[in-house]
Amino acid sequence: MKEKVDFQMTIETVAIYPFTSDTGAIHSAVIHANEILFFPVRPIEIIDYNLRLIGSSLRGAKDSAKRILKSASMYPVVTDIVKRIVWFPTESMKNDTCAWVSLNYYKRLFRIDDYITKIHLHGKYDLTVPVSENPIDNRVTSAHYLRSILLQNANTHLFLYGQGRQEVMLVSDGLRVEYELKHNEQEGSFK
Repeated sequence: MKEKVDFQMTIETVAIYPFTSDTGAIHSAVIHANEILFFPVRPIEIIDYNLRLIGSSLRGAKDSAKRILKSASMYPVVTDIVKRIVWFPTESMKNDTCAWVSLNYYKRLFRIDDYITKIHLHGKYDLTVPVSENPIDNRVTSAHYLRSILLQNANTHLFLYGQGRQEVMLVSDGLRVEYELKHNEQEGSFK
């Protein structure tokens, strides 16, 4: 029986990492608000569940990041655009060992050896993952870039909202589906 995800990530959620249960199943440990919570689902299921709460999905978030970043794999995802919460995977999302880190809590990387990296996080926890430093650094850079593009787009929209208003009227003769756009450059004036 498939377990149900019932954890809603917030600005206080720091990282999600996998662990193997006594039964051999992959489960999740979540660093949240200076405590560790445990859930009987894979980390990717928690990410997907939270994306669906905001009207997206893991597939949609990946497609969006792919379009913005123009890269081929291991995309960061945005779980809250208003609060600018961006998550990056430590490796391929398909891998059972993939952990997810909130960019808001990322501090720096520390190389343990060629294949192990410690991710220093703001707060009292650090996360050690079985991935070399350079690929994680690339994912952090992608996450920063994605967040900067989102901020740039948000600021552009705010600028556009501040522009002068013009009215547009859509007119139909009632017999056809097509609309005819009638607009005059003078505000509030139609032909």
